[in-house]
Amino acid sequence: MQKEPQTRDIDHLILTAHTKNHLALIEESLIEDEITCIDGQDTYLSNHSIEAAKQGIVNFCQAIDDVKNGKTERALCLSRPPGHHAESSKAMGFCLFNTVFIGALHAQSIGFDKVVILDFDVHHGNGTDAMMRQNNNDNLYFISTHQGDHYPWTGNADTSTAQIHNFPIDANTGSSTMRELYLKRVLPTLKKINPDLVLLSAGFDAHEDDPHGNLNWTTEDYHWLGTHLNNYKTVATLEGGYNLQALPLSVLNFIKGQDK
Repeated sequence: MQKEPQTRDIDHLILTAHTKNHLALIEESLIEDEITCIDGQDTYLSNHSIEAAKQGIVNFCQAIDDVKNGKTERALCLSRPPGHHAESSKAMGFCLFNTVFIGALHAQSIGFDKVVILDFDVHHGNGTDAMMRQNNNDNLYFISTHQGDHYPWTGNADTSTAQIHNFPIDANTGSSTMRELYLKRVLPTLKKINPDLVLLSAGFDAHEDDPHGNLNWTTEDYHWLGTHLNNYKTVATLEGGYNLQALPLSVLNFIKGQDK
Protein backbone atom coordinates (compact mmCIF):
# COMPACT_ATOMS: atom_id res chain seq x y z
CA MET A 1 0.00 0.00 0.00
CA GLN A 2 1.32 3.41 -0.96
CA LYS A 3 2.14 5.65 1.96
CA GLU A 4 0.06 8.81 2.17
CA PRO A 5 2.00 12.05 1.76
CA GLN A 6 2.95 13.85 4.95
CA THR A 7 1.39 17.24 5.68
CA ARG A 8 4.50 19.07 4.48
CA ASP A 9 4.19 17.29 1.12
CA ILE A 10 0.55 18.36 0.79
CA ASP A 11 1.58 21.91 1.65
CA HIS A 12 4.24 21.71 -1.04
CA LEU A 13 1.57 20.84 -3.60
CA ILE A 14 -0.60 23.74 -2.43
CA LEU A 15 2.30 26.19 -2.62
CA THR A 16 2.89 25.41 -6.29
CA ALA A 17 -0.30 27.40 -6.96
CA HIS A 18 -0.98 29.47 -3.83
CA THR A 19 1.04 31.95 -1.83
CA LYS A 20 2.48 31.16 1.59
CA ASN A 21 0.35 33.95 3.01
CA HIS A 22 -2.80 32.34 1.61
CA LEU A 23 -2.03 28.96 3.14
CA ALA A 24 -1.15 30.56 6.47
CA LEU A 25 -4.33 32.67 6.48
CA ILE A 26 -6.53 29.63 5.87
CA GLU A 27 -4.86 27.65 8.63
CA GLU A 28 -4.84 30.55 11.09
CA SER A 29 -8.52 31.32 10.44
CA LEU A 30 -9.66 27.98 11.85
CA ILE A 31 -11.24 28.37 15.29
CA GLU A 32 -11.81 25.09 17.10
CA ASP A 33 -15.47 24.06 17.42
CA GLU A 34 -16.68 27.11 15.50
CA ILE A 35 -17.90 27.81 11.98
CA THR A 36 -15.80 30.68 10.65
CA CYS A 37 -16.50 32.86 7.60
CA ILE A 38 -13.18 33.68 5.97
CA ASP A 39 -14.23 35.97 3.09
CA GLY A 40 -17.13 37.95 4.53
CA GLN A 41 -19.51 36.27 2.11
CA ASP A 42 -20.01 32.55 1.58
CA THR A 43 -16.77 30.68 2.32
CA TYR A 44 -16.67 29.02 5.72
CA LEU A 45 -14.35 26.82 7.74
CA SER A 46 -15.40 24.09 10.15
CA ASN A 47 -13.12 21.88 12.23
CA HIS A 48 -12.45 19.52 9.32
CA SER A 49 -12.58 21.84 6.29
CA ILE A 50 -8.82 22.18 5.85
CA GLU A 51 -8.26 18.47 6.38
CA ALA A 52 -10.93 17.67 3.79
CA ALA A 53 -9.53 20.17 1.28
CA LYS A 54 -6.00 18.83 1.65
CA GLN A 55 -7.13 15.22 1.36
CA GLY A 56 -9.02 16.14 -1.81
CA ILE A 57 -5.80 17.51 -3.30
CA VAL A 58 -3.90 14.36 -2.34
CA ASN A 59 -6.58 12.13 -3.85
CA PHE A 60 -6.70 14.14 -7.08
CA CYS A 61 -2.92 14.04 -7.50
CA GLN A 62 -2.90 10.32 -6.70
CA ALA A 63 -5.48 9.73 -9.43
CA ILE A 64 -3.28 11.66 -11.86
CA ASP A 65 -0.36 9.46 -10.83
CA ASP A 66 -2.49 6.37 -11.45
CA VAL A 67 -3.28 7.52 -14.98
CA LYS A 68 0.36 8.26 -15.63
CA ASN A 69 1.36 4.82 -14.34
CA GLY A 70 -1.20 3.08 -16.54
CA LYS A 71 -3.44 1.87 -13.72
CA THR A 72 -6.46 3.57 -15.26
CA GLU A 73 -7.35 5.98 -18.06
CA ARG A 74 -10.11 7.85 -16.22
CA ALA A 75 -10.92 8.78 -12.64
CA LEU A 76 -13.38 10.99 -10.77
CA CYS A 77 -12.63 12.24 -7.26
CA LEU A 78 -15.70 12.91 -5.12
CA SER A 79 -14.27 15.42 -2.70
CA ARG A 80 -15.34 18.69 -1.17
CA PRO A 81 -14.85 21.59 -0.70
CA PRO A 82 -14.66 22.58 -4.38
CA GLY A 83 -11.75 24.62 -5.67
CA HIS A 84 -12.12 26.48 -8.96
CA HIS A 85 -13.00 29.88 -7.46
CA ALA A 86 -9.89 29.99 -5.25
CA GLU A 87 -7.22 32.37 -6.55
CA SER A 88 -3.54 32.26 -5.64
CA SER A 89 -4.06 34.46 -2.58
CA LYS A 90 -7.83 34.45 -2.14
CA ALA A 91 -10.52 32.00 -1.00
CA MET A 92 -14.03 32.53 -2.31
CA GLY A 93 -17.17 30.81 -3.53
CA PHE A 94 -16.90 27.90 -1.03
CA CYS A 95 -13.35 27.23 -2.31
CA LEU A 96 -10.19 27.18 -0.18
CA PHE A 97 -7.55 25.79 -2.56
CA ASN A 98 -7.69 25.39 -6.34
CA THR A 99 -7.51 21.62 -6.58
CA VAL A 100 -7.71 21.36 -10.37
CA PHE A 101 -4.93 23.87 -11.01
CA ILE A 102 -2.71 22.27 -8.37
CA GLY A 103 -3.36 18.98 -10.14
CA ALA A 104 -2.46 20.46 -13.52
CA LEU A 105 0.91 21.61 -12.25
CA HIS A 106 1.47 18.23 -10.63
CA ALA A 107 0.55 16.45 -13.88
CA GLN A 108 3.16 18.40 -15.79
CA SER A 109 5.74 17.79 -13.08
CA ILE A 110 5.41 14.00 -13.53
CA GLY A 111 5.66 14.04 -17.31
CA PHE A 112 2.32 14.94 -18.86
CA ASP A 113 3.30 17.46 -21.51
CA LYS A 114 0.10 19.05 -22.82
CA VAL A 115 -2.66 19.41 -20.20
CA VAL A 116 -6.17 20.85 -20.57
CA ILE A 117 -8.40 21.91 -17.70
CA LEU A 118 -12.04 21.64 -18.83
CA ASP A 119 -14.56 23.24 -16.47
CA PHE A 120 -18.28 22.52 -16.99
CA ASP A 121 -19.53 23.91 -13.69
CA VAL A 122 -22.41 26.39 -14.04
CA HIS A 123 -20.11 29.06 -12.59
CA HIS A 124 -16.99 30.36 -14.30
CA GLY A 125 -13.78 29.12 -12.66
CA ASN A 126 -12.39 32.58 -12.05
CA GLY A 127 -9.61 31.25 -9.84
CA THR A 128 -8.39 28.82 -12.47
CA ASP A 129 -8.63 31.55 -15.11
CA ALA A 130 -6.60 33.96 -12.96
CA MET A 131 -3.92 31.36 -12.24
CA MET A 132 -3.68 30.56 -15.94
CA ARG A 133 -2.93 34.21 -16.65
CA GLN A 134 -0.13 34.14 -14.08
CA ASN A 135 1.37 30.98 -15.57
CA ASN A 136 3.72 31.06 -18.55
CA ASN A 137 3.48 27.40 -19.53
CA ASP A 138 2.59 27.16 -23.23
CA ASN A 139 1.32 23.59 -22.83
CA LEU A 140 -1.37 24.31 -20.23
CA TYR A 141 -4.89 25.23 -21.41
CA PHE A 142 -8.20 26.19 -19.81
CA ILE A 143 -11.63 25.68 -21.37
CA SER A 144 -14.73 26.78 -19.49
CA THR A 145 -18.45 26.54 -20.26
CA HIS A 146 -20.59 28.41 -17.76
CA GLN A 147 -23.70 30.52 -17.36
CA GLY A 148 -23.06 34.05 -18.56
CA ASP A 149 -23.82 37.12 -16.41
CA HIS A 150 -23.74 34.95 -13.32
CA TYR A 151 -21.54 34.53 -10.25
CA PRO A 152 -18.63 35.34 -10.14
CA TRP A 153 -19.38 37.60 -13.14
CA THR A 154 -16.21 36.73 -15.00
CA GLY A 155 -15.43 34.63 -18.07
CA ASN A 156 -16.85 36.73 -20.87
CA ALA A 157 -16.04 35.42 -24.34
CA ASP A 158 -13.89 38.47 -25.11
CA THR A 159 -11.50 37.49 -22.29
CA SER A 160 -10.37 34.39 -24.20
CA THR A 161 -6.76 34.00 -25.28
CA ALA A 162 -4.74 31.39 -27.16
CA GLN A 163 -4.72 29.24 -24.02
CA ILE A 164 -7.90 30.32 -22.25
CA HIS A 165 -11.22 29.58 -23.95
CA ASN A 166 -14.28 30.98 -22.18
CA PHE A 167 -17.70 29.95 -23.51
CA PRO A 168 -20.51 31.67 -21.58
CA ILE A 169 -24.01 30.27 -22.13
CA ASP A 170 -27.26 32.22 -21.86
CA ALA A 171 -29.52 31.40 -18.93
CA ASN A 172 -32.72 29.42 -19.46
CA THR A 173 -31.47 27.61 -22.54
CA GLY A 174 -31.04 23.86 -22.08
CA SER A 175 -29.79 20.63 -23.62
CA SER A 176 -29.82 21.63 -27.29
CA THR A 177 -27.80 24.80 -26.67
CA MET A 178 -25.31 22.93 -24.49
CA ARG A 179 -24.80 20.11 -26.96
CA GLU A 180 -24.49 22.43 -29.95
CA LEU A 181 -21.83 24.47 -28.14
CA TYR A 182 -19.82 21.39 -27.29
CA LEU A 183 -20.10 19.89 -30.77
CA LYS A 184 -19.25 23.10 -32.63
CA ARG A 185 -16.83 24.88 -30.31
CA VAL A 186 -15.63 23.00 -27.22
CA LEU A 187 -14.85 19.55 -28.59
CA PRO A 188 -13.16 20.92 -31.75
CA THR A 189 -11.01 23.16 -29.52
CA LEU A 190 -10.08 20.16 -27.41
CA LYS A 191 -9.30 18.09 -30.50
CA LYS A 192 -7.10 20.84 -31.92
CA ILE A 193 -5.08 21.05 -28.71
CA ASN A 194 -4.76 17.24 -28.61
CA PRO A 195 -3.84 17.01 -24.92
CA ASP A 196 -2.05 14.19 -23.14
CA LEU A 197 -4.41 14.63 -20.18
CA VAL A 198 -7.73 16.39 -19.55
CA LEU A 199 -8.47 17.51 -16.00
CA LEU A 200 -12.14 18.16 -15.35
CA SER A 201 -13.61 20.72 -13.01
CA ALA A 202 -16.73 18.62 -12.78
CA GLY A 203 -19.50 20.82 -11.49
CA PHE A 204 -23.04 19.43 -11.76
CA ASP A 205 -24.89 22.61 -10.79
CA ALA A 206 -25.97 23.33 -14.37
CA HIS A 207 -28.66 20.68 -13.77
CA GLU A 208 -32.24 21.87 -14.18
CA ASP A 209 -33.06 21.10 -10.54
CA ASP A 210 -30.04 22.82 -9.03
CA PRO A 211 -30.79 26.01 -7.04
CA HIS A 212 -27.59 27.80 -8.07
CA GLY A 213 -27.96 28.00 -11.84
CA ASN A 214 -30.37 28.32 -14.75
CA LEU A 215 -28.88 26.36 -17.65
CA ASN A 216 -31.42 23.52 -17.36
CA TRP A 217 -29.11 20.62 -18.19
CA THR A 218 -30.39 17.11 -17.54
CA THR A 219 -28.83 13.95 -16.16
CA GLU A 220 -28.83 12.65 -19.74
CA ASP A 221 -26.71 15.65 -20.77
CA TYR A 222 -24.01 14.57 -18.33
CA HIS A 223 -24.08 11.05 -19.78
CA TRP A 224 -23.75 12.60 -23.26
CA LEU A 225 -20.85 14.74 -22.10
CA GLY A 226 -19.11 11.74 -20.57
CA THR A 227 -19.34 9.78 -23.82
CA HIS A 228 -17.83 12.68 -25.76
CA LEU A 229 -14.82 12.90 -23.45
CA ASN A 230 -13.98 9.21 -23.24
CA ASN A 231 -11.42 9.37 -26.03
CA TYR A 232 -9.14 11.23 -23.62
CA LYS A 233 -7.35 10.33 -20.45
CA THR A 234 -9.32 12.27 -17.85
CA VAL A 235 -9.22 12.94 -14.13
CA ALA A 236 -12.17 14.83 -12.64
CA THR A 237 -12.59 16.64 -9.34
CA LEU A 238 -16.02 17.52 -8.01
CA GLU A 239 -16.87 21.21 -8.04
CA GLY A 240 -20.49 22.40 -7.63
CA GLY A 241 -23.77 20.51 -7.40
CA TYR A 242 -26.24 21.40 -4.66
CA ASN A 243 -29.42 19.44 -5.24
CA LEU A 244 -28.90 16.24 -3.28
CA GLN A 245 -31.18 14.23 -5.55
CA ALA A 246 -29.88 15.53 -8.88
CA LEU A 247 -26.18 15.49 -7.93
CA PRO A 248 -25.65 11.72 -7.47
CA LEU A 249 -27.74 10.90 -10.54
CA SER A 250 -25.78 13.38 -12.65
CA VAL A 251 -22.44 12.03 -11.40
CA LEU A 252 -23.55 8.45 -12.04
CA ASN A 253 -24.71 9.27 -15.56
CA PHE A 254 -21.44 11.04 -16.31
CA ILE A 255 -19.45 8.03 -15.08
CA LYS A 256 -21.56 5.68 -17.18
CA GLY A 257 -20.91 7.86 -20.22
CA GLN A 258 -17.18 7.80 -19.54
CA ASP A 259 -17.29 4.02 -19.27
CA LYS A 260 -18.51 3.46 -22.84
